[in-house]
Amino acid sequence: MFVEYKKPKSDHWINFGEEFRLRRNYLMYGVLAGVRREFDFSLTPKGRVQDAARTTTVEDTLRVCDEPQEGCERHEVNLETAMSYSKYGCAVLYAHERPYAVQSPDNHTHSWLTPDEYKEALKLYDENFGAEHPEPEYSALHAAMESLQGANLDCRVVFWFDN
Repeated sequence: MFVEYKKPKSDHWINFGEEFRLRRNYLMYGVLAGVRREFDFSLTPKGRVQDAARTTTVEDTLRVCDEPQEGCERHEVNLETAMSYSKYGCAVLYAHERPYAVQSPDNHTHSWLTPDEYKEALKLYDENFGAEHPEPEYSALHAAMESLQGANLDCRVVFWFDN
């Protein structure tokens, strides 16, 4: 999960730190996006954000290079492989008419939530599964978002799931 913020009149999102790796909680995944579990109250995924902050974009893509460097195969692909991912709906990203990255085919069910929407997800979880879960880091993430919002910044949490 990636917390991003921006000034209200800006179009440029900034990452708040790096990726937040919260403990796996399949019930919470079901609440957030109907992943692993689907409930009648599951939130509907909104899809991939098109204006993500830099670190978010880097983590959701694979770098396109002539030949992947040894030890980097997990994060790099050649152009032929990148183009083959389009059959899975993965877009190749270009800068100055040259491909530099491709959306990772391992990532799915992209979404994002405002602080209020994320708070609603926590409330749905508590109402349906008890207040002892989700793990405290889920609430801490919301507290960070509220702090940014309190500083008069727009804020969201961006997330997806992987295979």
